[in-house]
Amino acid sequence: MSSRQYHSNSRSTHRREAVVTLALMGLCGFACAGKAVAFEGEDYLLDIPVVLNITRLPQSMDELPTAVTVIDREMIEASGALELSDLLRLVAGFQIGHYHDTDGPRTAVTYHGNTNQYSRRMQVLIDGRSIYTWGTGGAEWTDLPLVIDDIERIEVSRGPNGVTYGSNAFLGVIHIITRHPSTQQGSRATVTLDDDQYRETTLRYGGGGGDFTYRLSGSYKEDDGFEAYTATDGNHYELNDDNRTAALTFRGDYRGGVNDYLTMQFGGASGPREVGETTDVSSPVRERQNSTHYQQLKWQHIIDSESEINAQLYHNSHKVEDSYQTALLSDIYSELLGVTVPPAMVPFIDPYGKSDQTLPVDTSMQSERYNLELSHRFRLNDSTRLVWGGELRLDEVTAADYFDTGASYRHHLSRLFFNGEWKPAARWVVNLGEMMEQSSMVGTLHSPRLAVNRLVGETGYARVSAGRAYRMPTATEEYANYTLRYADGTPFMLLYESQGGLEPERIDSVEFAMGAERGGASYELKIFREEITDEIDAVKDGDVWIMAQVGNTTVEGAEIQLKARTADSLL
Repeated sequence: MSSRQYHSNSRSTHRREAVVTLALMGLCGFACAGKAVAFEGEDYLLDIPVVLNITRLPQSMDELPTAVTVIDREMIEASGALELSDLLRLVAGFQIGHYHDTDGPRTAVTYHGNTNQYSRRMQVLIDGRSIYTWGTGGAEWTDLPLVIDDIERIEVSRGPNGVTYGSNAFLGVIHIITRHPSTQQGSRATVTLDDDQYRETTLRYGGGGGDFTYRLSGSYKEDDGFEAYTATDGNHYELNDDNRTAALTFRGDYRGGVNDYLTMQFGGASGPREVGETTDVSSPVRERQNSTHYQQLKWQHIIDSESEINAQLYHNSHKVEDSYQTALLSDIYSELLGVTVPPAMVPFIDPYGKSDQTLPVDTSMQSERYNLELSHRFRLNDSTRLVWGGELRLDEVTAADYFDTGASYRHHLSRLFFNGEWKPAARWVVNLGEMMEQSSMVGTLHSPRLAVNRLVGETGYARVSAGRAYRMPTATEEYANYTLRYADGTPFMLLYESQGGLEPERIDSVEFAMGAERGGASYELKIFREEITDEIDAVKDGDVWIMAQVGNTTVEGAEIQLKARTADSLL
């Protein structure tokens, strides 16, 4: 390994021009825009004409401070999607891909294309619970204990939203809202077969009545992955990406009087994932065991028609178990040197004089999150509504080889935030917000946003918005020290290393948008500019990958979203 260093003052600057993106939503319906209304527990059961989670204030589409796509229940049913990530192909500017390497397949979900296989710049929430993992970053789409039929709607913030959801709400936010149990009473069983490559069985039972209803959902899924293929270079590739997942979830909703609502949720999923490559000396074909579970408690107290208090407490756990042996040293040296090395020659070429042997590898990792959040929404006067709150979070990651010593690392995070909506005059809406975060890893961060909307006609609008958001380094980016070792613990080869002391990535965005809705059809045109600084990525230095700040990126472009629907059926 050379002594080359990577410093912030030697970053290169890159410029990327985004192509115009067109999303045609003609086969899908959505909840039409309307004015903000008082929102109480029973309203969860209705076809909601407002967006709920972009600012934590219920707002109509023409009053939002950023571009939003709503995928409602009707759209979900019409899509025929088998995987949750496939629903996001309906969102303007989104790209969905499948990444394969010897460490296994991953689903990548991103906005404006700026990502790697971990999709670390996209925040994902389910009923307000963030499923972003601090260990490696992003959401583990394959491991989610969630049945598509249990989803009521998905609200997608197309652009940074750190002001509402803090760091890691970087390129956008995907907020999945599940169905109220009272809408899914009774029993249901489904079996899905897809050309012998995909098989899923789901069972659901909804019960209760009066002030308490609940839903219990279970599923078992088998996916044979992608078929083997022959590349243009003539080589044949087996994509070892089969997986099996068993999942169970519970949601119970209790109404404690007129003004109090309690939601209890827990669930988990587990199963083997086929990973590795037949011809790879360091990553043989094997089964990795993935498991995840969560517990969540939410309380909503309605003070009056314009004021409420919300509190939630949740815990996430994600675990990967993956211990194996590499090929023999003679095979490893043969690949490194490009010539056949007999087992008897290994002691003569090995720097420690070791005999021919396999190397133990343990890429297991466990991530835990504990989160407490409180928010208060109220109307200050006839023209102003506010929501403010705070959050406390603890993340802990334990890994064997990734951190070399098998150490555990903790990240403490506290937040204070507010979002305000002010209507200074007829047809004008101003959205202003600020998120302040205190991180034990990077210090204090501020994520502001200002947006001004001009309402045109009955349903038209024009908007200009500017804001800032951050992405925290993940545990593997900040603390990685991945070294292959002999059976006796002696270091053999350093593979990944972190520069340490990484700054968070920052994005400054500006957008102009205009749109309208008429007769069940709508459009939105968005023109944007995004400046990303202090990007974090892996840089190859000899045989070692170094996690470091690598540069800046500017993305400029435009996108248009079109939707159409008749009164009685989808077009």
